[in-house]
Amino acid sequence: MRKTAVFLLSCFSLATIASSPAVASDLQEGAKLYAEGNYSKALPFLQRAAKFSPMSWQTHYYLANTNLALGRMGTAKYEYELCLKICNKPDIIERCREGLARAEKHSSQTRTSTNSSSAPAPNPSRSSSSVDDEEDEDEDNEKATPKPALTDAQRVINHKKEEIMRTAKNDCARIKKAATEQIEEERANANQYWQDEDGKVFTSISPEREAEIHREAEAKCRRVMEDAQRRLGSLGN
Repeated sequence: MRKTAVFLLSCFSLATIASSPAVASDLQEGAKLYAEGNYSKALPFLQRAAKFSPMSWQTHYYLANTNLALGRMGTAKYEYELCLKICNKPDIIERCREGLARAEKHSSQTRTSTNSSSAPAPNPSRSSSSVDDEEDEDEDNEKATPKPALTDAQRVINHKKEEIMRTAKNDCARIKKAATEQIEEERANANQYWQDEDGKVFTSISPEREAEIHREAEAKCRRVMEDAQRRLGSLGN
C-alpha cells in the first residue's frame, strides 16, 4: 500500500492532514530540473522535499535517479531501497530494481578498474607463446614441488584463526537479528501517525529511523570484523 508524506503531529490533527505545498513545490521543481538534465540543480530541491516528506516514494525515486545520474552510487542505492519499501506500484518497483542493478554494476566496474590499474603492465616484447610456456613451466614446478606439511603449532594457529572468524560472523548475525527485532518492536510501539492514499491512518516509524537502525548495526559489524582482523594479525602466519 503506497504511503503519502503525511505525518500527524497529534491525534487531534487527523482532520487536517495535507501535504505541504512547499514540499510539493520542491518535488515538482526537482523533477522538472531532473527531466531537463540539470541533476546538480535538482538535487537540493529533492533533498529538501525528502526531509519534510519522508514517506513520499516519488521524492525518493527522483532522488535515486538523480544520484545515479551524478555517479553517487551508494546514495542512489539507498534511495532506491527506500522507495521500494514504501511504493507498491509494479512499474516503479521494477524501475527501482533496474536502478539498483545499474548502480551495483557501476560500482563493480569501478572496483575492477581500480584493481586493474594497480596491476603491473605486460611486457610487449614477450610473445604470447613465451608467456604460455612460462606459465606451463611455473605450473609444472608447483606440481613438482610438494607443499611442506604443517607443524603442530601452525595447525593450532589455523584453528584459532578459523574460530576467530566464525565467532565474528556469528556476532554480526546476532547484531543484524537484533536490529530487525528492534525495528519490529519500534513499529509496534510507534506513536507517529501516517495516512495512506485511501485515508487509512496507522502508526509506524519513519524510513529514516529504520535506516538509522540498520546503519548502527552495520557499524557494529564493521567494528567486530576489524577487531577480528587485528586478532588474526597478532597470530601471524
